[in-house]
Amino acid sequence: MSAERVKSICEALQTGATRKAAAESNGITDRTLRAWMARGEEDEENEKKTVFSSFSSALRRSEAECELRWVSTINEAANTDWRAALQLLKRRYPESWGDRLSFKSLPDDILIAVLNRIAEEGG
Repeated sequence: MSAERVKSICEALQTGATRKAAAESNGITDRTLRAWMARGEEDEENEKKTVFSSFSSALRRSEAECELRWVSTINEAANTDWRAALQLLKRRYPESWGDRLSFKSLPDDILIAVLNRIAEEGG
C-alpha cells in the first residue's frame, strides 16, 4: 500500500466517489480495500499505530470531509430555496416534517385490500 495510492483513494472519496470506485480507479479491488479497512479498524481498536490504521483513519476522514462539504452546499441552498430547506427539515426532523401516509384519501376497497394483505402477512 503506497502513500501515493492512499492519497489517490482519499482524493477520490473526497469528490464523492464510492469506496468501490475509489479502489478500482486505483488498481485494487473493492475486496482488497475492505480487507485493508478491516485490518486498520482492528489495529485501531487494539490501539496499534500501523499503516492500516492510518489508512482506515484517512479514508473515514475523507468521506466525512465530502459529506460536510455537501451538507454545507445544501445549507447554503436552503437559505434561498424553500425546497432545499424543506428537504433538510424532512430528513433532520422526520417526526415533525416527514411525509405521512394517510389512509383517509384511499378508496374503501383499496384500504380493505391493504389491510387484508397486512393481516395475511402476519403484520
